Amino acid sequence: MPDLAAEWRRCAPWLAPALDGTHALEDVWAGVARGEFHFWPGLRSAAVGELVEHPRRRDYHVWLAGGDLGELKTMEASASAFARALGCHRITIHGRPGWARALPDYRPAYLALAKDLTMSSKSKTKTRNTQTLSPWAQQQYETLSQGILGLAHQPVTPYGGSLSAGPDALQQAAQALAGASIGAGSGVTSAAIDAARAAAGYAPMAADGGSLNGMDLSGYMNPYTDAVIGGFLDDIERSRARAVNEQAGEFTRQGAWGGSRHGVADALTNDVYARQAREGIESIRSTAYQNAQSQAAQDFLRQMQAQIANQSAGLQGAQLGLSAATLMGALGLQQQQMGMADANLLNQFGTQNQAYAQQGLDAAYQEFLRQQQHPFQQAGLMQGVLGATPWPMNSTGVNLTTGYDPMGWAQVAAGLYDSSRK
Repeated sequence: MPDLAAEWRRCAPWLAPALDGTHALEDVWAGVARGEFHFWPGLRSAAVGELVEHPRRRDYHVWLAGGDLGELKTMEASASAFARALGCHRITIHGRPGWARALPDYRPAYLALAKDLTMSSKSKTKTRNTQTLSPWAQQQYETLSQGILGLAHQPVTPYGGSLSAGPDALQQAAQALAGASIGAGSGVTSAAIDAARAAAGYAPMAADGGSLNGMDLSGYMNPYTDAVIGGFLDDIERSRARAVNEQAGEFTRQGAWGGSRHGVADALTNDVYARQAREGIESIRSTAYQNAQSQAAQDFLRQMQAQIANQSAGLQGAQLGLSAATLMGALGLQQQQMGMADANLLNQFGTQNQAYAQQGLDAAYQEFLRQQQHPFQQAGLMQGVLGATPWPMNSTGVNLTTGYDPMGWAQVAAGLYDSSRK
């Protein structure tokens, strides 16, 4: 396989004249090394392309080329085939107008216009007017500026009040009652359970057949599965390497080794063998998993049959004792429910009281914020009034005149005291 860096050093002199300032050679090489650009080396020429993803179309764009024109035209067919293999809808070229004559199969898709922003336009004459505020306007500006600076440097006043109402007394009482009600009927329930056990003389066991869902089947898996997969992958890799070597020999005989056709052929060959490897591994693991499931299901069936037999023998004798204990269990549950109902009632009243208290705290905090913003609102009002007021200006140049600032206070606040025109 050719050394990509060595090929780049060999072909770079052909690409350098085609650069237009957007990239240097080292920038292009960095994109090739990262895989962002595709490097197409030839015997006497080279080109660089990239895959362009649009929302509704995929293009392949060749944006840099140089060297022998005849060879580049031959390489264009390989680039088109490569773009089709990638699923591109069209191939585009970025270059000078002469490419339209060299590649008649291409048609202009759009017009690119450029304007050089680094050159300054020249003017025959220059005039400069310097304007300063009149003393009255300057005094008003300085007064307002000092006031605004004072507000800007004013330290933050922390809010001293509480922001949260906290739990109400009734809520605290409800919490205590709810805590006391937890397990309130447990004594009666325990007595009912003891009575049921004593009457029945038997505590029935639960019949659980289990489930394969989420079960760890590793104990049922064939311990030689990984070894089988390893041997299978070794066979696949040997076949792939042999096919790639045979292709490389064929392309070498054709004089196309290392070109786009060679790269596409290798990619397709690797994809075929990768798919065979994936399908083979899935088949081996699926067979091993199905065998493990079958063995686990047989164990579950035997366990379930034994549990059902034991349960049936005990349930017949337990029915009488359970009937006697049912009433006691219901009384214990009712005792607990009554305590929780009382706690819920207290909590409702406490929540209402807490909401009223929170409203008062929120109103106090909003008033605090209003007082903090009041000086800034006043400054904004002053700025608005001054902005609508004509500002007398002194203009120095040919004659001393009195004029008005065309942009009002906004220009003064921005510090625009003079203007230049060319």
